[in-house]
Amino acid sequence: MKEKLTKIETRAKAFCEVIAEYESMDFGIEWRRSRTWGSVAVILDNHNEKCSEASGCGYDKESACLAGLLVFLCPSAAHTGGVGLRAVITGCEKDGWRLGKTASGKTFDGYRISKAV
Repeated sequence: MKEKLTKIETRAKAFCEVIAEYESMDFGIEWRRSRTWGSVAVILDNHNEKCSEASGCGYDKESACLAGLLVFLCPSAAHTGGVGLRAVITGCEKDGWRLGKTASGKTFDGYRISKAV
């Protein structure tokens, strides 16, 4: 088992604690240009600091970035990253959370996560 979290993982864990406290949160993925990877998916926390990132090629960066953030809130979503948004949504549902896409643009995607009633 991993003993020490990276800075990004520490921020993701803290952001998930805020989400759990309020039982709902809106957040987004920023799509940043990269000469190497084309686009890089980044999620910023409520302090405007990076708390999840997905770069590279050959997999779904949107779901990887979401799973990287939500692993501390929805453990069932931890291994769904890279295979598609539907898999992350299903993982969140298993842990009692609803994740939905609320907006989409050229350089961003918006999401809302809330405690299932």
